[in-house]
Amino acid sequence: MTLSEQLERDGYALMPGAVPYDQVRRLRTAFDLLWKRHDRSVDQRQLLAVPEFIELIDHPRLLDELTTVFGDQLQLIMYALRNHDAGDDLRERDWHRDFSFVCDRVIAVNAILYLDDTADSGPTVAVPGSHRWRTPPAERFEPRSDEVPLPAKAGDILLNDATLWHSRSRNKTLSPRRLVLLYFGYWWLKRYEHDSPLPRQALESASARRLQLLGVRMPGRDLHLYELGDGGDQ
Repeated sequence: MTLSEQLERDGYALMPGAVPYDQVRRLRTAFDLLWKRHDRSVDQRQLLAVPEFIELIDHPRLLDELTTVFGDQLQLIMYALRNHDAGDDLRERDWHRDFSFVCDRVIAVNAILYLDDTADSGPTVAVPGSHRWRTPPAERFEPRSDEVPLPAKAGDILLNDATLWHSRSRNKTLSPRRLVLLYFGYWWLKRYEHDSPLPRQALESASARRLQLLGVRMPGRDLHLYELGDGGDQ
């Protein structure tokens, strides 16, 4: 089964070892500097000015996998950092979905890059198939009998349909749990922070593919999704 097929069936798919360890180490260093400098609130306006995170959005394996889902309409919708602190006192669960428009196809995908192993520090948990359920999560803060833990190693990327019910779990260790969130969707979706200028560093010597990811370069000749015939006017 391909990753895109698993994503369609279960609502999630894991890409083991997607980012090599030497790159993970550089990302950790850049992460820690930004997290401290911006008081634990870091989004694309800061990330797209840093070489390590500009390099990450050009990740060929990740983009190739997502292109099988979105075709040439792929766009980066949101980019941010999260750090679930060691020994946190959060509730056991916080069930949510990142996108509330549920339909029979994938509209947006959250790609979670783990910079730390999570088997002991609070893995992401998900409810398989919930990306097709119309109802919102009930009992938001309680574990569920149908949940599945998704432990990951540093460098793994978890792809989840943005309508999937998922939750972080408590980090009961003394180790950090650092995440990079890359939220992708169709080019016609509005990007987060769309009213803020992109950092110049992200645009310098940018490939056509990156300009499209950042919403600067329009894909193809228009934004229609053609599936039958040649897409000509009817």
